[in-house]
Amino acid sequence: MRFLWANANKKEINNNLTVYEMCHKPHNLPMDGAIAELDGVFGPKINKTFTELFFVVSGKLVIKEDDKMHELNERDMYIVSPGKMHTLQGMGCTMFISCTPPFDPKQMEMLSCEQ
Repeated sequence: MRFLWANANKKEINNNLTVYEMCHKPHNLPMDGAIAELDGVFGPKINKTFTELFFVVSGKLVIKEDDKMHELNERDMYIVSPGKMHTLQGMGCTMFISCTPPFDPKQMEMLSCEQ
């Protein structure tokens, strides 16, 4: 199935994060995909039911998961399993994100920074 960049649905999540949803229309697929630009912090959060894959296209991404820091550079990839608290910090980062099953905002819990 083909998804064109020209048809991506742009969403500005906050001042730090912009997401370009490639699979924004319901397609009944087992996974989805998006391009995201992150320059700052997003999270902490927990994905309740979906696994999330991050692939760094450019820039730098630091993922804090279970109090461990994971630094990713261009062409590095990281997978977060459901139920894991994680925080993203991008430094001029463009990344590809995929979720399986597809992303559902009701299945993501944003946490306060104090946790």
